[in-house]
Amino acid sequence: MRKNLRFCCILWLVSVLFGGCADAVVTDDDTQQEVATVAVHEGLLTIEHHLDNMDRGDHDFMTGYHSALVVDPLANDYKRGDVVYFAVPEKAEEMTISRIVALPGEEIAIKAGQVYIDGNELKTFYGREYHTGQWVEKSEVNLEKMRIPEGHYFVLGDNWWRSHDSKQFGPLAEEHIKGKVLGYKQSPSATR
Repeated sequence: MRKNLRFCCILWLVSVLFGGCADAVVTDDDTQQEVATVAVHEGLLTIEHHLDNMDRGDHDFMTGYHSALVVDPLANDYKRGDVVYFAVPEKAEEMTISRIVALPGEEIAIKAGQVYIDGNELKTFYGREYHTGQWVEKSEVNLEKMRIPEGHYFVLGDNWWRSHDSKQFGPLAEEHIKGKVLGYKQSPSATR
């Protein structure tokens, strides 16, 4: 009886310590796939964005198909899932947008098109390689583990094959971020 009790206690301890590791995931239940529509007020910017690096099948974030994008230049509370407006590091005059997928201090890796944060699968709509309208089943996109330095973020476009992002230029320094994209500009008639 005593041996069985000791064995059960050891088994319980091992399951508590290691049981969740294999199935651990990072989720983001707050970020919505649909782009919000927001009213423009003092202090916000409107920008045009004609690239398809964020297109998930509905010309998402493309102002040629939708209204201008609204950006909060004073935002500094960036979190995973936020779309940010930034100057491309090696081309400071080139501005674009991408989504934050890894935060300062986190370790990111990409294996066969799946993003991992601190060794855990990023299980959200932007956590896998996506080409306009569909998931990529047999992705060859890989990225060795890298720790995101303080004051930096790892950004990816939602449409990976059309995006110039941290896969190419590495972690993005916060000083390059010019604001957080809040959504499409609300039409004047919608505010009446």
